Amino acid sequence: MERVALKVSNRLHDEPSVKRNLPGYFAAAFRNQVREQFRKENRVTYEGLLRELERNHHLTAPDWEAAMVWELCLQILIDQLPDQCRHMLNFRILGFSWEEIGLVFHLSGKQARSQFYYELAKVRAKLLNGKAKGAGHSEESD
Repeated sequence: MERVALKVSNRLHDEPSVKRNLPGYFAAAFRNQVREQFRKENRVTYEGLLRELERNHHLTAPDWEAAMVWELCLQILIDQLPDQCRHMLNFRILGFSWEEIGLVFHLSGKQARSQFYYELAKVRAKLLNGKAKGAGHSEESD
């Protein structure tokens, strides 16, 4: 938050016309900061194949395969969300309330929450519908 405030303060000093829409500029700067931080923290690095991962990281969870499948499913779900809902999810992960998130997107807290869960339900239905369509195909038709 301090980094965003410094950037906005510097921009305000360099360009006083920013003062006309300071709340909007601050919200945009904050969204950009969260997006940048998310991209930096979620980079994928190649560490080898499954055998190398097991050897190097000693995967000892009782059902680590299920945990990996769960993580992949979550990532697929998140990738299907519209950008605004993905940002709402990031804000929730960072501990923001629905009211605070609503302020960022110029919505009430209730509207932000409803919109997020509506989009989540749409993605879930889309994924389940795609799974159901795929389940009816036999291997002979390929």
